Amino acid sequence: MTTGFLLAKAPPKQTGKRSAGVSEAYREMIELELSRGRNAMGIFQDLVDAHGFHGGYQSVKRFVRKLRGAVSPDARVDHRDQTW
Repeated sequence: MTTGFLLAKAPPKQTGKRSAGVSEAYREMIELELSRGRNAMGIFQDLVDAHGFHGGYQSVKRFVRKLRGAVSPDARVDHRDQTW
């Protein structure tokens, strides 16, 4: 199942290199899906199925981790401060 994320846009051209940059070409799509609450595995599966992504899951996972690290500390929920 695809989520229809930016299907009207042609997929970016990929080179034969499998560096951190392979996910960078899909930054907009990945950020949009993260904002919708999707996880790295779901995003990876959509990239492969709908956009011909040739990178690996680990590449997407590292990229998602990098993007989430870029979120300001104020935007994160710290569960240690909550009483259950």
